Amino acid sequence: MSEIKTKQPALYVDEKVQAAFLGDFSLYRKKMKAILKLNAKIPLSKHNRIFLMMTTHTTPFNRTILTILLFGGLLSSHVAHANDNPTELKQPADSAQQKSWLNQLNQQAKQPAPQSGSANTSPNHVTDADLIKQPALLAQLLQQALNTPETELIQSLANAYRQTENPDALLLARADGMVLRGQNRLSDAIAAYERIVQTHNDTRTRLDLAAMQFENKQWRDADQQFESAKQNEALPDAVLHNVARYQNAIAQQQAWQFEAGISPIRNQNVNDAPEKPYCLYGIYCSTTRPIKATGIGYSFDFAKQYSLRGNHSLVLRGQVSGTHYINHAQYNDAFLRVLAGWQWQDKTRTIGVLPFYQAQFSGSDNFDSKPTQSGRVLPYMLAHGNGLQLNYAQQYGTRWQSYHSLEGYRTFYRETARAQKQDGWTHSTYHSLAFRATSNMTWFTGYQYSRFAPKNRDLAGSRNNAAFQRHAISLGWLQRWQTLGGLNSRVVYSYAKRRYSGIATLSNEAQRNHETSLQLALSHDKLQYRGLQPSLNVQFNRIRSNRPWAQRKSHTVYLGLDKSF
Repeated sequence: MSEIKTKQPALYVDEKVQAAFLGDFSLYRKKMKAILKLNAKIPLSKHNRIFLMMTTHTTPFNRTILTILLFGGLLSSHVAHANDNPTELKQPADSAQQKSWLNQLNQQAKQPAPQSGSANTSPNHVTDADLIKQPALLAQLLQQALNTPETELIQSLANAYRQTENPDALLLARADGMVLRGQNRLSDAIAAYERIVQTHNDTRTRLDLAAMQFENKQWRDADQQFESAKQNEALPDAVLHNVARYQNAIAQQQAWQFEAGISPIRNQNVNDAPEKPYCLYGIYCSTTRPIKATGIGYSFDFAKQYSLRGNHSLVLRGQVSGTHYINHAQYNDAFLRVLAGWQWQDKTRTIGVLPFYQAQFSGSDNFDSKPTQSGRVLPYMLAHGNGLQLNYAQQYGTRWQSYHSLEGYRTFYRETARAQKQDGWTHSTYHSLAFRATSNMTWFTGYQYSRFAPKNRDLAGSRNNAAFQRHAISLGWLQRWQTLGGLNSRVVYSYAKRRYSGIATLSNEAQRNHETSLQLALSHDKLQYRGLQPSLNVQFNRIRSNRPWAQRKSHTVYLGLDKSF
């Protein structure tokens, strides 16, 4: 959701340090040059750090040196603590790239697993030679077989019927098309049936063609074939009822889809404070402690698909999410993303090209130019941007499926100081593989790589250390517990390594973060009420870093209430 706070930590300075500000620096200029030059050559490694303490025994010369270091830290904080450096426990754009895929897996996990048809293995009591001698009976058997998913039986009967005298060409063409369908060559089967319809105005063939087009997600073409079949002749009530079911499903696919959620939240570190107090070199210290806050989380998603000819369609999707904290509105956050573009899909594949616009909102705590406003309800716009997402999904049989996404977007911050440092391009790629082990269990794993390239590569003669590269892996487990009457559980673990470019503040090395997250969710089908689905959610986040100010640890508990309509 919101970007991690980048305000400067609280500082306290020893009285002796304050006294050093009054010293005469001119007498020590040469010595300072030598010591600063030497200090630059000493790496602040894990085993060789320099901690300079201001005590009553500190010499006037060292007090002066430490004063310079302190001034340097404060001056660099003007640049770097507009930096330092978004530690990003919440990453709305990264989550948005994965959200549609994870929602799809959640929905599939609550549905019965598809079953593949199996060939009839009952013993044959009649040979093909016997059937060829009775072409009328063979034609009748083939006609009946076309109403079943038994591909091998259809192919066997069709081969035998082809050897009879004057076979029905229409019946054989339909059988060949059904064999292609059973072999998962759905596009070839549709093409074969379209050729039949062009030469034979046969209602049964048209209905079969419409069913194939529906299965291949050619919604508009399927609906047109169903309408033509209804106009050709008076269909039996049972057939009309079945056609109506197909057309209702087509209408639902193209209708507006909405999903909304609201949840009370308890956040143990709403101000995103460091994991524990720290001091750098004994003079640069943070006393900021985590603040606990209660609030309301909300989300609203919408989607609309407009089918074009064949497998093409136009799609519109949107995501809105955020949190409002009671009596701590300065830490509010919200995120918006709207995607609109082109999509191609068939039975097993989906390809999308989706330009998008996104905006990030925050309470006053993320703004240097705004006073603290703990009672403001609506957050301010922190940043906005636009970009492009390419995605591809593939299903392999009934158990395996994969999802791949590439996206790039440009971000523009509202505040000038932050914009100078953090305006720029983000490029990201996400790949995931899911396996449905049983009808009630799904496992998935994912890998995401992202990089941020700031518009201003250098600032004040130094490398802009807001630039970073991030590698993340995730593992998820979705389970439906039938023995517990319909309990649904979701567990997702993720680990990421983020490395910034340039030199971190008050350091001579780059900032490196190790980010871990664990999400747990429980819901139960029997607790639904008028479409409202409650869920219990717990999330743990931790960031370990070589820079003390970037260390974070938090956990959040919230009760979700979702509804699709």
